[in-house]
Parts: sequence; C-alpha cells; structure tokens
Amino acid sequence: MPTLLGIIDKYKKPEKSRLYLCKPDRTTIAELTEAYNKNLSTNYNGIHELSFDIPYLVNRNHKYVRNKNVDLIRGHYLIRYERGNEKEYFIIINPKNTTNNGVEVKNVQCYLLPYELNKKIIREFSGTKSLYSDVGSEGVLNETLLAKSDWSVGYIDADIALKHRTFDVSEQGLIEFIGDLSDLYDAVIIWDTTNKKINFYKNEDIGTNKGLSIEHGKYLKSLEENPDFDSVVTRLYVYGNEGISFASVNPTGVPFIESFDFYMYPFKRDDITREIIFHSNYMSDSLCHAILDYNALLDSKQGEFTKMLERKKPIQENLQAKQNELFVLQTQLNTIEDELAVANATMKPTDSLITQKINKLSEIASKNTEIDTVKNSLQSIDNEITVLKNTIAVENNFTREQIIEREKFANELVWSNTSIFEVDDLYEEGKKELLKVSQPRISYSIDMVDFLNVTKCQRDWDKLVLGDLVTIKYHNFGIDILAKIISIKHVEDTNSLSIEIANAHDIKNGFMTLKELFNRTVSSSTTLDMSKFKWDETTKNTHEISQVLNDTWSAIDREIKAGVNESVDISRKGIVITDSNDPKRLLVMQHGVLGLSNDGGNTFKHAITPEGIIGERIIGKLLLGEKLIIGDSNGTFTINGNLLTIQDLNAKPRVKLGEYIKGAYGLQIFDKTGNQTILDENGMLQTWQQNSVDNVDGYNPLTLEVFIPSETLSIKKVMLRFKLLQFRAYSQTTESGGGTYSSTSSGGGMYTSTSSGGGTYGSTLSDGGVSKTTASGGGRVQPTLDRGVNVEYAYGTTEPNSTGHSHQYRYVIKHSHEIEIPSHTHDFSVPAHSHSFNVPSHEHMMNIPSHDHTFTVPAHLHPIQHGIYKSTYARQLSVHINGVNRDYELGGKFNVDRHDLNITPYLVKGQWNTIDLYSSQLGRIDATVFVQALMGYNN
Repeated sequence: MPTLLGIIDKYKKPEKSRLYLCKPDRTTIAELTEAYNKNLSTNYNGIHELSFDIPYLVNRNHKYVRNKNVDLIRGHYLIRYERGNEKEYFIIINPKNTTNNGVEVKNVQCYLLPYELNKKIIREFSGTKSLYSDVGSEGVLNETLLAKSDWSVGYIDADIALKHRTFDVSEQGLIEFIGDLSDLYDAVIIWDTTNKKINFYKNEDIGTNKGLSIEHGKYLKSLEENPDFDSVVTRLYVYGNEGISFASVNPTGVPFIESFDFYMYPFKRDDITREIIFHSNYMSDSLCHAILDYNALLDSKQGEFTKMLERKKPIQENLQAKQNELFVLQTQLNTIEDELAVANATMKPTDSLITQKINKLSEIASKNTEIDTVKNSLQSIDNEITVLKNTIAVENNFTREQIIEREKFANELVWSNTSIFEVDDLYEEGKKELLKVSQPRISYSIDMVDFLNVTKCQRDWDKLVLGDLVTIKYHNFGIDILAKIISIKHVEDTNSLSIEIANAHDIKNGFMTLKELFNRTVSSSTTLDMSKFKWDETTKNTHEISQVLNDTWSAIDREIKAGVNESVDISRKGIVITDSNDPKRLLVMQHGVLGLSNDGGNTFKHAITPEGIIGERIIGKLLLGEKLIIGDSNGTFTINGNLLTIQDLNAKPRVKLGEYIKGAYGLQIFDKTGNQTILDENGMLQTWQQNSVDNVDGYNPLTLEVFIPSETLSIKKVMLRFKLLQFRAYSQTTESGGGTYSSTSSGGGMYTSTSSGGGTYGSTLSDGGVSKTTASGGGRVQPTLDRGVNVEYAYGTTEPNSTGHSHQYRYVIKHSHEIEIPSHTHDFSVPAHSHSFNVPSHEHMMNIPSHDHTFTVPAHLHPIQHGIYKSTYARQLSVHINGVNRDYELGGKFNVDRHDLNITPYLVKGQWNTIDLYSSQLGRIDATVFVQALMGYNN
C-alpha cells in the first residue's frame, strides 16, 4: 500500500545489511547471518572498508555449537555486502582470531574489491597518452588496468577523455597508479564492483542536494570544525612538463596566477556609485577597490592580447622557416670554406671555390635581409605588447602603499604537474588548483543520531549518500553551510553514525560554491620587485661614489642601450656574439672558456675560465644583497653563488652559466620566452622537416617516414601540413610486341532467342508451267483395305418377323487387293500462283557449346596528346600514424587544406614513425611534417 505524502509508514522497517561469503569466482558459500559489529566506512573517491566479527560458538536448538562458517572464512575470499538496493563486493584482507574473557571470535577486515590490484606492478611506463582508447590498445587504462586484470571501463566523461597527460613511471603499484589518475585527469573514480568496471566522473557531476539538514536538535550529536589557515595560497606559480609555464600566453608575462578573494571577503561595493556595502575582514577599502579595478582592467585587455598573439604566430612561423633556410645556407658556406681550406693547404686551384663563397655570402646576406624584415614585423607587435604590459603593470595600477599592503597577503606556492605539456591545459589546471588552495581548508567531523535505524526518519533514509550535499547548521559557531559528504561511517549494531564533510574550496562565512568561486577573479598579475621600495631609501647614499666610476658606468650604459645589432653565431667554433657595426668587439664561449676581445679576436684580454676571471680592467659596484646584479632597462646580468644568469629586457632568463639546476653544471641557453631550453649539457633544441607529394586513394596512401632517435630527450612539437590536390599524371603509350592470344573461355549453354510476333505473309509469285514428278520404280503394293483378297468375314442374324422367321447372314470385316504398278511418271500443270502462310508468335532455342576465340594483336603503339592530365581532388583525408587511425583525435576526416595539426603525442622515440595519408577517392596530396625536439648526446 503506497504511503501518502507526509505520512509515516509505521510498518516500514529500516533496511538491515546482509553479508555473504563468496569464493574468488563469486560463488556464494554461505550467508553470515551471525555476523555482528558490522562497521562500514565509505570514502569519497577512495577505497571503502568493511569489518565485522564472527562468533566461534552459535546457538542451535538451545545449544552452543561450533560455528561452521568460522572454518570457511579465508584470506582473499570475497564478501558480498547487500543493503536494500546496494550491492558491493569486498575482498578479505586480514581474518584474525581473538579471545577476550573466554569469548572467541574471528575478526574480519575487508577492503573494496579493487584492492585486489594491490599486488600488480607498473614498470617503465612513459609517454603522453589519453586516459583510454576504445579502439586499439593505446591509452593509459588500456596499457595498465585492462592489460593486467579482468576489470573493464564503464563511463568516462567526455571532457576527461579528451585530456592527454605525460607519464614517466619507473615502478609503482597498480592501485596507487590508478589512484593518481584522479589528480592527473581531475576526475572522481567510482568502482562498480558488481560488474567490475571503473568509471571516471567530473567532481561537479557527482552528488545532489536532496534536502538533508543536520543541526542542533535534529540528528546532530557533536561537531568538530578543523580549519587550516596555513594552507591559504594567493599566488600560485605553475609549471608543467620540462618546466614549461604559461608566461608566454599571459599578457602580464609571468608564470603565476593570483587570487586575493579570501582576504577581500566579504568586501562588496555598488558597481555604479562604488559605495562600500561590506568591508573586508583583512584588507583596507582602498586596496579592495584597487584589486577589483585591476581585475576588471585585466579582463578588458585579455582579448587585445589574444589578438596580438594570433597576429604574431604566423610571423613567428615565417621567421622560423627563414632561419632554417639561413642555417642551411650557413652550413653550405661552412662546407665551401672547408673545401677552400683544403685546397689552399694542398696548393690546388681555388678560383671556383672563392666564387662559390662570394655567391653564398650574397645569398646569406639576402636571407638576413629577409629575416630582418620579418623581425621588424615581430618587433612592431612586441612593441604593442610592451605598451599593453605597461598598461597592466602592477606599479601603474596600485599606489606604493597599496602594493606594500598587497604583498602582505601574497602567500606563494609552486605547483607543478609534469604530465601537462600544453600551455593552455597548464593554465586551466593552474586555475583549478588555485581555487583549491586560495581558501582555508575546512573540514567537519560530525557525530549523528543513527536515523537510518529510526522508522520515524524514513523520509531521510535515502538522503545520506556519499558525495551528496548536506546542510550543516550550528548558530553559536556561525556555521550555516552546504557541503559535500566525503566519508560515512556506520556501525549498525551500536547505532553509531558519523560523517565527514569538506568545503576545502570555500570560505567559512558565506561558503560560495565551487562554480561561484571559479567564476570569480583569478588574476594573472605582473611581477613586482618589492626591493625597489627598499632601495629607494638607500639610493640617496650611493651618490658619493667617485665621479670616475659614475662616468665609466654612464659610458657603458650608453653602449649597452645602443647595442641593437647583435649577432649570435653557434657553430663548431663555439658561441660567438658580435656587432655588425663594430666587428672587432666580440664575445666567444668555447671549451669551458668565455672570452672577450676588442681587436677582432686577435687577443682576449678579458676572460672567464674554470680557474677564475681574467681581465685587464674590472669596473663594478658593490650592491646591497647576497648576489651581484648588473643591469639596466635592457636586461640584467646576475651572479648568484656559482650561477651566472643573463636576463633580457622582459626579465626572462636567456643564458645561464654554472650550476643552472641542482647537480648540473655548464651552459644553458633559452629561447626568447625564457621557458624553452635550446642548449644545455643534455642536448640541443633542433628542428627538421620532411616533405612528400604523391597520388593517393583509399588503398594507396602518401607515406612520410620520420625517425626520432632514442637519444631524444623530449619531442617538443611535431606539426603536420597537407594540401588536397587533383590527381595528376604524365603519360605516353608503351610499345606492344604483338602476338596471338586466346580469349577467355565461354561455358556455353542453352539460350532462348527473342520472340517473334508472328503474322500472315505472302510468298514470292510462281510463273507456273508443266512439270514432271520424279519417276517411280513401280512394284507390288499390298495396302491394307476393307476389300479384295485376304478377306475376313463376320456373321449376324436378322431380327425375327412376326412369325418368328429370321435369316443368318455373313458380311466382310476387311480385305486387301494385290495390284501391279509398272514404273511411270505423272505430268501435271502448275499455274502461276503464290502462297500465303501464317507464322504464329514464337521463339527459338539454341545451344552454344563451351568455346573460346583466338585473335592476333600485331606490334603497335597508341599515340596520345602529350600534357598534364588531372582528375578528381583528394577528399576525406584520413591520418594514420604508426598504423593507428588518428582521425578522431585530430578532428578528421579532412576536406580542406591544413597546416596546424599537432601530432606530437603520437610519435615514438627510438624508431621510424610512419605517417600514412589516405583519400576516399583518387587524388593527390602535398604533405610536410615539421619536428622540433630537444636532442641529447650519444655518449
């Protein structure tokens, strides 16, 4: 009988759990009805635990006898837990016997079934991969969980499935490895132990608010609040694989993001009048106003910066291409110079080589002119970016007092995730991580009335679900929050129920939701050197330095600021830095020595060697601090301990010399972003490309072979470009030698001709005349007739008359005549006439026997019109890499030209990588693959 809304069904009893002992293959052995002290602990995004006791003696017919189930329980057997619609499998870990005051029990400890993976090991697992591939064997889960167990994949959220992460695991337990995937892919793992499936959900998609409220006087017995204010972070430095940061795509050019929301709370102002509605608990109103204004400025400028980057990207690609061309020309020049040196040494003619060198130098000069033009275009955009950076610089948007106050709340933390190799992904993951750490971590431990065993509370029974939202109220503590249940502990026999809730992403007062927090400002502020304000107090004391020193510094300062024509050459001679306007002044780095010359390299009067610094004249200034910094507005030169660092005008490191990372010594050079290493002791950043053009169809692809050496430290970028063209052929017939050939045999058979419609037709006319028949030889003929010789008779009787008189008579049945016909002919006359005949509708059957035909083909040529012959375009282009179809990941199939397909994750180091491009129809493809990799040295 259904229960009316609001009416308690007093006959409805609370659900009790039932435990079943099963073998590893899930065969049920027995129901453990005598189990007691059942303690179930469920954990959000974790492994659940179950424990219970089994008595050695049970009451049977008023007698205590040995419990047979005690002897059936074994380690690694399974326990099936059922309660209402719930069903879970646990694995027995530690069954142990205990006795206390003569009471003997077996205590059974269990973990959720996935714990069976604890003894599986992952070794030497590396590469950039998606979480799972439903086709093929690639994917993290395919290569680990699915390969090592009978578990399968259930549900994976689409956003999670699209993510790629980089791995480098030497050895790790499988269950621990799977647990780490939760953080790497920002997912919540739910194990389906009934069907042995693993599921990956987004956190925000789990849990609902069913209206359960816990407060004083309703279910609440005790509450413990655990805030952690030391964990608050407002400035998060974010780094990914190989130390990459998002500074290059950040309008402020810094590798960190900021959020001061916690310290600003609950500041609120009128958006129009700017009237303050609520004051901050920590910050001054002035600083709160400035932060909100600054955040609004950043939001308004983000679009401008994005457009600048979009304009800059093709120019950078063009510059890279021309620099590659210049490298080829310089390599060719080196070859010519080597040949010229050999010719001079062996007294051979050099005129031709000198001409080649002059021509090559001309080509190089022309290419440098092209590069300068491209660089000027880049510089124009960089100037716009510099103006933008100045606009959003912290020091230009905050007062000195506001900056000092703001820095008091700058709690810094470095967060890195080596599995992320894309800058955009890194930025998004960084924002999510900042949301987790920018608020005090607050958790609550709550002891409750076990309302699951109270009939009157039946309307709330289904509201206590792991991951669901629950309202907690305690007015004396000012607590009124909505939070997620992260742990439930329930002991049925003792009516003990406790939960833990966590709102680690929110502020205690107000408790914004995760979505609300995410939509609030996470600003990317600019770098600020706080020592600038400290040094303001000391600069007035530095003016007593001698005028000679100041004059020297001023002269050097002018030279540095004027040095805009620098040329950096990395070759077999080392690294040579010169100025085309003053070629006698140069810097050379080679063989552990950094030398400086002012006479074109004839002598090096200033040098840095492993033994020390050598120089005719060293001029400097003792700076306040622990490190030597030399610089101006164009950059800085820093010596800190055993490390020398050169930074450009954007404060990005470009050269490091010394111990550039812990335990690594030598020279390290960066690109202009300051994030990408192009040279260090491990290797050098190199680029190359391969092009091919060919006709294709659905069975014959265009193939590109790309070799990635095993010494490659990392594959930075692999880009695929292609154009869809028309099929193209150049043809002339071939000569045939002729010969006699047989056609293919025919099997023969019975065939029916086409039907005729029939009709009446007239024959041709005859002139008539007298004709003779053919002669007859005559002879004796004896036809069989009813008269003549050989007569056969029959007898009959007439009908009697009135007197009874009748006659008997005889009559002839048949007879024949024997006649003699002599040889003779007959004359007959045929008058002129014609014949009409009627042909009915009909058809003819004919039988064709099995046969073949023999024919002779003489030697011959087929002449054609010479030219280029074109046909259909390549369409529905499909990309296969190392035998795997990558259309889904790359967004194919393709019907337009592409130049921006990033295939980096799909190439493998230490082998030839095959890229096959198919077309659904006859066509032609022009394709190029570009590779950028950090190459190591083969020792």
